[in-house]
Parts: sequence; C-alpha cells; structure tokens
Amino acid sequence: MKRLFLLLPLILVLVTSGCTIPGTDIQIPGIPDIFGSQVTESRDDIIIIKNLQVTPATTISSGQTLLVYADVQSLESTIGEKIKVDVEMYDYCTNLFESVTPNCPSGEEKTEKGCNIELMPQEIKTIKWTLVPNKDNIKLATSCELKLKAEYDYSTDTVTQITYIDPTELAARIRRGESWRTAGTSSIGEGPVKPYLSVEDQQPVSSELEAQVKLVVKNVGNGYLAIPEGETEPMLKKDSKIINPENINWKDDCEISDDYRKLIGRETPPLLCTLEAPGSSVGIETTYDIRAEISYRYAFRKSIKINIEPLHEIS
Repeated sequence: MKRLFLLLPLILVLVTSGCTIPGTDIQIPGIPDIFGSQVTESRDDIIIIKNLQVTPATTISSGQTLLVYADVQSLESTIGEKIKVDVEMYDYCTNLFESVTPNCPSGEEKTEKGCNIELMPQEIKTIKWTLVPNKDNIKLATSCELKLKAEYDYSTDTVTQITYIDPTELAARIRRGESWRTAGTSSIGEGPVKPYLSVEDQQPVSSELEAQVKLVVKNVGNGYLAIPEGETEPMLKKDSKIINPENINWKDDCEISDDYRKLIGRETPPLLCTLEAPGSSVGIETTYDIRAEISYRYAFRKSIKINIEPLHEIS
C-alpha cells in the first residue's frame, strides 16, 4: 500500500498533465509533450589544427634552429566551395627569437606570421615555421608557449517546423480520441556556432492563435568566436537573421540586433518572436519551415610549450 500511495502523485500528474511516452506513439489529447521536439545536429568543429609538433625537440639550446609543423584540417562533410583559412603563429614570446619565418604549401599565400590557405572538405595541409633563437637575449633557461590559430568565416543554418491546424478539425480529433499531437522537428547544420530555433507552443498550433518562436545561438565548438570584418569585437555578422514562414508574418520585428550578436559566455540570451495567426489559409493542417541563418568568424587555437637553454661557450 505504501508503494501505491507513493506512486499516486506521479499517476495523477501523468493523467492531468500528460505526455508522449518515448519510443511509442501513445499520446493524450490536449496535453503538452514534455519530451520535446526531434532535433538533428550536424558536426560542430569545421577547421582544426590536427597536429602541432616541433623538431628537433621541445627543449633546445639557443644555438639551434627550431622547426614548427602544424597540420590544418577541414572536417566539413559536404562537398562545396573551398574554405579560406588564415593560419597564424600569433604569439611566440617577444624578443626570444631573432626571426620567425613561415613556409606555406605550394600555391598558398604567405603572410607575416603564417599563411592564408584554402581547404576542401576533409583536406589537410601542413604549414612550417622556422624559428631562430636570439642568443644574445637568452641568458637563462627560458620557456615559451608557441600559440597558433586558424581563423575562417562560416555560416550555420537551422530549419525548424511549425504545424498549424484548423481549430474545428482539432476539436473533432480530440472528441474522437485520435492521436493528434505533432512532434516538432529541427535540423541544425554544420558549424561550431549553432542557432537553436524552437517553437514554444504545443503543436499543432490552432490557426487562430499566435505562436512564439525562440532563438538561442551557442558556441558548441572547441574554439572561439572571432572578430568579423568591420567590427571591433567578437560577434555574429550583421547578415544573421531569422526567416518567417511563407505568408505568415511576424507580429513585431524579429531582427537580430547588434546587442544580440554578442555572445555572453558561450551563448546569446533567448530571442523571442511572435508569429501572427495565419487563419484559414492553412486549410485543415499545414506544416511550415522557419529558418535561422547565422554567419560568423571563428578561431581554432592550439599551442605547444618549448624550452630554450643558453648556449655555453666551451673554454
């Protein structure tokens, strides 16, 4: 009896608030689905520094030349245009080396601190740097963390569905005891910064009602949001946007403002937008797509620690 008594509150919650049981089609009419929509996510990181190594060793004397090798790889799975990647050794400890010279793959552009390369999906290219220590500045054993970054521009799209139903049809289905709940679906594209777009209302939504849509943008990659061209701090690009369904308008402007383009930590605050009620144009039941298109610049970083010992003269 004690066990039954403890289960009664749970049974009451399920009966009164309802759910769809995972792995089944069992539904209770008129009840929100607490298990949420079906979401498909693609790969996060697109460009990585796969390997970073030095020769002859991580510990050298000030009289030795150090060679640094970085394997930069595209993890993109779709066949498309090449991705332009700016690879740079952005920190090599000021005054520790008298020269730092990058050596780029054939046909790629050399810059002051690295190379501008282009990568096809799954392609790997190796960049080499030659570092000559400044013997006059190395009087004691010195450590240095060589820091590299691979920066690139990218965009990630999300498509989520919203289903509307004629209110008369909805009432009839409920009276007949038919299964009527629609699990919303979302598909999130490749990229380290992803827009998570969701319909906050139970679906299908009555065609006589407004619907609320929520957008949250998250950095889910292993790198950092970088500064896009024309800006002074890391943020999403200005052309990032949410696209309403065809023939259904936003109740108010649904724009990604300049403040929203800045992530707080690794995500944005929620952006809530309202779709107007579509009315009779949906017919009995119609499903529409809502899209979010996010553009940004991203940086993948990697480092390696080296030690340089002073060159002692032999007497």
